[in-house]
This record gives sequence, C-alpha cells and structure tokens, in this order.
Amino acid sequence: MNSTESPVNAALISEITGGQKAVSLLYGLDASDLKGVGPEGGSSTDTKRLKVLGIGNDRHRDWGFFLRVAEGLSAEFDVRIATRSLDQNLALPANCAVVQARSGEELAELYSWADIVCLPLRANFHASGVTVAMEAAAAGKPVLATRTGGIDAYFPSLSGHMLSAPNSEIDWIERLGKYRLSQEERLRVARALQNDVEANELTLDGYARRLLALSQEIRA
Repeated sequence: MNSTESPVNAALISEITGGQKAVSLLYGLDASDLKGVGPEGGSSTDTKRLKVLGIGNDRHRDWGFFLRVAEGLSAEFDVRIATRSLDQNLALPANCAVVQARSGEELAELYSWADIVCLPLRANFHASGVTVAMEAAAAGKPVLATRTGGIDAYFPSLSGHMLSAPNSEIDWIERLGKYRLSQEERLRVARALQNDVEANELTLDGYARRLLALSQEIRA
C-alpha cells in the first residue's frame, strides 16, 4: 500500500503502479502561534482598500502570474509577496512589495496585516499551498487559490473560492474586486476554513491518529 498527502497524487500513484492501492492521508500542523489573530484581526474595514498577501517558497507558486494580477489591480489594493523564490528579474508593480518572514513572529504579523491570502499555483499533484491554507485558516483569513493539487480535499469549503487552471488574470482581478467590497464575505470564507480544520482534524494530533489508523490497517 502506498500513502501520500494528496488524493490527486494517490490517483497518479495507482495509475502508474498498475492499480496498486494508494491512500490519501491528510496531514496537519500546529499553527497555534497564529491563533488569536482572528477573522477580524488586521482586516481592513475600509472597503476602498484590500490588503492582499501571496506567500510561499516552493516551485509551484506562479509568481509571474500573480505579478500580472497585481499589475491589473487598481490603487485600492496593497499587495505583498512573502517568498524567497521570486525571480529577481521580474518587475514589481507600484502597488506590490516583496517581504520576508524570518521568524514565527514576523509570519504572524504578515497574516495579521492581510485581508486575504492568495495561492497562485502551477499544476501539481501534491497539494502545494496547503500549509499556507492551514496557516491562513488558523489566522482567520480567507484564501483565494488555483484549483490544482488537491487542496480542496483538506478544505471542502474552499472549492467555491478556487479558480481553475490555466490561470486567468481577469478572473483573479474580478474575484479580488468582489472581496474588496465585502468584508462580510471575507469573514464568511475565513470561518468556513476554520470549520474545515476542525471537521478534518488538520492538526498534528489528527495527523498522528490517521497515521496510527493506517499502520493498524496495514498490519491487520
């Protein structure tokens, strides 16, 4: 039996191994340092501006695409990208800044600042971006993501807030525009993500229980 952390990857493994069983084991993390930010924490009450955070370092972040989105946004948006993987040759729009989170405290400050967290993703099989989605949920922030990799297996409520690949700058710009005008919608999505964390036990303890159950199944 093979195990992986994404149902998309599990299906791929089963296919390339000639039908061998592969299970998707949702992992979890301890994001207690980010709790207390809360859905309202740091969120703008001024519908004229929206604070947009893109975050992550893996190779499946599509920062070139995200910069094109930022360029298409109006002056009512402040965009920050927290990453070490951005191509230094890419030009930054005037409303965009690249920042670093060198500690847990700085990471919490970034999430506190943001009104919404964005995951612009390249096609992948391993739920790229799910750690950030868990962190955002813990911090009480809504997420907008590319539909790829199986993140929605962890966060079923995110399904309606994912934009299908190939990425469309216009779709993202329009969706962010809607979020800018509705703090109520942002709070609703943030709370739905927190409910997913609880329902799917996306914690270290929950992950340990799933690992134990799988081990017992293999030994049986």
